[in-house]
Amino acid sequence: MLIKLRQTEIEEALQQYIVSQGINLTGKKVKIDFTASRSSDGLTADVDISNDNGLTSGEVAPRAEHVHQAEEIPAPESK
Repeated sequence: MLIKLRQTEIEEALQQYIVSQGINLTGKKVKIDFTASRSSDGLTADVDISNDNGLTSGEVAPRAEHVHQAEEIPAPESK
């Protein structure tokens, strides 16, 4: 029997395996780089998981600095 897998099928299988290991990929970007070597390692896959905003897991997003115009409150009238 010969089973032939395309790269997209292998990538999908890797993502399913990662999820089965308890890693939540919701809202994450997964990049998989395959490397073929001549050694006994054969084909290897480097998996990079980052937040959809471009930060890798463990990095903290910079705080957004929002400056709101203060509303002027008139001083109370003196009697």
